[in-house]
Amino acid sequence: MLLKKFLFPYFPLEQEHMFVYNKDNKTGGIAMKLLNKQIDMISWTSKEGVVTPVRFRIEEDGKSIVIRIGRILQTEKNMFGGTPTLSFRCASHICGQEHIYEVTYNSGSQKWLLKKY
Repeated sequence: MLLKKFLFPYFPLEQEHMFVYNKDNKTGGIAMKLLNKQIDMISWTSKEGVVTPVRFRIEEDGKSIVIRIGRILQTEKNMFGGTPTLSFRCASHICGQEHIYEVTYNSGSQKWLLKKY
């Protein structure tokens, strides 16, 4: 249900919107909720090995929804359980509203996650 509000903000909202744009007083960052949902991703890889996510597909209530990544705000290389991962903080315009979220690529399992929204 929460993911539906992220992807389809024009649906009637029964609850509070899932994005929390409150600035953290200490860090100045945006507070986001943790999701960790597997997604299908189309990405580019340069000949130097730089990975760039382009768009992803997610399943919600038996429907496939495609989100085009508008811009990449931040990229981080991390280690998760001894496996290198790439985290991308991205922004997309969905139905006229900008949404910020984080997708992560695990190079060990070669899977993408919609990690935070």
